[in-house]
Amino acid sequence: MNSLWRIAAPVTCVAVICGAAILWPIYKEKAKLAATAKVYRAHAEQGDANSQNRLGNAYLKGQGVPLNYAEAVRWYRKAADQGYALAQFDLAFMYYRGQGVPRDYVLAHMWMGLAASRASGDLKDNSVSGQHLFAQQMTAEQIAEAERLAGEWKPREPPSAAGDRDNRSLTR
Repeated sequence: MNSLWRIAAPVTCVAVICGAAILWPIYKEKAKLAATAKVYRAHAEQGDANSQNRLGNAYLKGQGVPLNYAEAVRWYRKAADQGYALAQFDLAFMYYRGQGVPRDYVLAHMWMGLAASRASGDLKDNSVSGQHLFAQQMTAEQIAEAERLAGEWKPREPPSAAGDRDNRSLTR
């Protein structure tokens, strides 16, 4: 038994040290993602569309926050409502796949069309391609409804911008 301890003790120590060496970078990466998500949340709550979209991505992938499609949709929607094309693109795919919301090709097409109308470069090309992909699953009536909704859509100002404007008007 004594000789078993002489072998087991060093082997156990080596295993613990190696395990810690392997797991430490993973722990640090998770801590970094959590800190990044916290920064995104602070800016997102102030109405920053880019941060809202990035926080939506964090929830979509479970990076720094728990995986939660409904939360991803909520943050994408806040940014998309402000006219942020990348969020409109991301939100369109959430509706297309039915992640965090019921699958809805009409809303998917509408949001993708809005993204295509506001984007440039690769995002514009990808948005146009997405619209064509979605249209293959839709009737002519559904496409017409999506186009009608897109035509009626108006961007909203972020809450902080509206609040700042209201505060300025009170001081005059």
